[in-house]
Amino acid sequence: MAKILYVVPSEKLKRDLSRSILEHRRYYNLIYPKREYIDVDVTIRTSADLVDYEECNADVIVARGLLATILKKMHPSIPVVEAPVTMTDIMGAVMDLQKTGAEKVPIALIGLGMVFHQVKAVEELLDVELVTIDYLHQPRSPDIIKELLDEAVSRGFRAFAGGATLVRHAVERGYLAAFVDSGDESKWLALNEAQHIAATRRRERERSVRYETILNHSLEGIITTDTEKRIIQINSAAGRILGVDPADAGGIRIEKLIPEPKFMFLLGKDRDYVNEIFKLGRKRIVLNKVSASLGKENIGSVITFQDASNVQSAEIKIRSELHRRGLVAKYSFADIIGASLVLERAIETARTFARVPSNVLLVGETGTGKELFAQSMHIESPRKDAPFVAVNCAAIPENLMESEFFGYKGGAFTGASKEGRMGFFELAHGGTIFLDEVSEIPLKLQSKLLRVIQEGEIMRIGHDKIIPVNVRIICASNRDLKPLVREGLFREDLFYRLAVLQLRLPPLRERGEDIILLARHFVGQYSSIFANRSVGLSPQAKRRLMEYPWDGNIRELRNICEQLVVLNKSGSIGPKEVATLLALEMTGPVSLPQVKTRGASGPAKGILQEVERDLIISSLEKNDFNKTRTARTLGMNRSTLWRKMKEYGISCDMVIER
Repeated sequence: MAKILYVVPSEKLKRDLSRSILEHRRYYNLIYPKREYIDVDVTIRTSADLVDYEECNADVIVARGLLATILKKMHPSIPVVEAPVTMTDIMGAVMDLQKTGAEKVPIALIGLGMVFHQVKAVEELLDVELVTIDYLHQPRSPDIIKELLDEAVSRGFRAFAGGATLVRHAVERGYLAAFVDSGDESKWLALNEAQHIAATRRRERERSVRYETILNHSLEGIITTDTEKRIIQINSAAGRILGVDPADAGGIRIEKLIPEPKFMFLLGKDRDYVNEIFKLGRKRIVLNKVSASLGKENIGSVITFQDASNVQSAEIKIRSELHRRGLVAKYSFADIIGASLVLERAIETARTFARVPSNVLLVGETGTGKELFAQSMHIESPRKDAPFVAVNCAAIPENLMESEFFGYKGGAFTGASKEGRMGFFELAHGGTIFLDEVSEIPLKLQSKLLRVIQEGEIMRIGHDKIIPVNVRIICASNRDLKPLVREGLFREDLFYRLAVLQLRLPPLRERGEDIILLARHFVGQYSSIFANRSVGLSPQAKRRLMEYPWDGNIRELRNICEQLVVLNKSGSIGPKEVATLLALEMTGPVSLPQVKTRGASGPAKGILQEVERDLIISSLEKNDFNKTRTARTLGMNRSTLWRKMKEYGISCDMVIER
């Protein structure tokens, strides 16, 4: 049965809400006589972390104000209905304040959310000045209401209206404060929405559970037997797997139908079996056997069969359907920013590699985008609909690496889950596993990894079952593996198994104009996040970025751009800001690097020319259009400056008009 959890901060509000729920239920049943009214469980909580929706198995949570906002962030998979603040609610609080001496003073409404129209209506009706001070639905800390109160006090406000937390803090400081109570209109609006959502979500939850149960337990082939092991029922799928006609199988003892020794052994035991694997001809068959009982009386067995390859496909569909682990690639080649020839060649090679099943070794310095390339290759490959599992080998403690890679049986070691756990290779079955920092895998585990590649099967820790896996391996390293092979730190046979195809990713310093393209992208991205305004790079700033060697590559550039946007106040990032972060010398001319580009096409068209043109115009302006001083500033002679001005169509008149 569906359930709604309504959260309020006090016992009084709980009593008032309970009365409103009874009234709402009565009218709801009159209006919708064929609908079932969903029970509402009212709980008193003053903090979001005290709300345990799982304990009451709630389908929807109802709350108000800051509490609702925090609950949405804490439980993104659970619908949270926010009880609205109505005009009547605000008017009641304002009138209470006016009765206590706040007739002619402005009133701050704190933490009420988007109440612009309600506030405007109350101002007109009561001839009062109201100002909303809110957290924009992204509370920065649990003390946000206290912080907003401090802000309001610093702005001169001495009368306040808001939730219970606001009133408590304001009264403690000796200010006038009124509680904005939720009236019947607010409660009814919230209850109406919660009733609709809860009913829909309960149906979806039940459908999801049934779907999972069917896939996990109703395998394709099903046979039922009596206590004498004679076949009672057999479906067409079981007949197809076993190569028999279901119409002729009734009454036959099952061991005559399946004379395989391991099956005979399992059948002879009075116990249940789950996911036992045996060979039947060229097929690998997964067997499940459970006893059927009528009360305490055993009446036979139910045996299910499935081709192992179908089981693995079903596992992939379940993981995909439930999105429990998020094992998907998020980026494609279209997300790779840049237009330099060296990058385009790398992408072209990666596209070619993506179409074949061979293992790939990506080599490149840290921050060159190895995982981005790995995800893009997966999405471009025939395995794009299967899992993509990314593993940072350097981040896994050596004593846990084997269990993380290959999984373990329940109770296999101290601290192991009772249910056991799949390893990375099982999770990646049918898809791609990306092993980043592969050079950090210890020698002991390298031999087991080699066997996985050679045999296409793994064995969980503490288990005696062989589990077939079909995985494409893409690995990456910022260290040259060949010296490690010579030093005995990396197995030579494993190296050649992993490095069937090799791709070197160029460092950022070799990509020339891509630095500006990436910088523009990151500055624009962080401008929208932090600055809420447009922030740009000046020509001199672009030049400084081009001069830097970028040992940390794209990761370092992204971090620098984030800092530049956060620290910038003017809207234009200048060379001094860049130089300060990059520790560059600001004196003396430096020549722009010469970079190969693909002619005048694509987003890189004229990047360097654009920077140089803007720099010449800026220098002319700073030197009062004196070409001698301008040429000296730019580190070129006058004839070169004249040629550049002619090439870019620059005239002093044009600069002045600009």
